[in-house]
Amino acid sequence: MLNEPHENETKLSNLALHLIVLAHGFQGNANDMRLIKNCISLINPCCVFLSSSSNQDDTESDITGMGEKLANEVKTFIKDWNEGCIFKK
Repeated sequence: MLNEPHENETKLSNLALHLIVLAHGFQGNANDMRLIKNCISLINPCCVFLSSSSNQDDTESDITGMGEKLANEVKTFIKDWNEGCIFKK
């Protein structure tokens, strides 16, 4: 049948994806997290990664402001990434 989903499409639509947010440390940047991202990807391929870059230009700022920037970056990432996706509860 032409309208039936392919077996791989059915499997992909039922995957449970996990968002992992990687945030660098003091005076770091998003590239610092590549090795960790690659290692986790090998163990669990059902992960979506956000290597945060919102604070990399000002890592000496106050923790509250950096937390707000990180939260906004995560919200924007989720909004942009999941357009058109349907999530099950």
